[in-house]
Amino acid sequence: MKALVAGGYNGTIILDHTPQFIGDYHLGAGTAYAIAYMRALIERAEDERSAG
Repeated sequence: MKALVAGGYNGTIILDHTPQFIGDYHLGAGTAYAIAYMRALIERAEDERSAG
């Protein structure tokens, strides 16, 4: 994500895999988790870039 932010990329980013959860969390939770994690990585990379 740091490389994407540093390069000024503002296009679409898609999942290459989705974690699997068990029990009642298996329906959509893996996708939601992965998207939120990617968003957090982007935000962190943006914060580091603006601080540096």
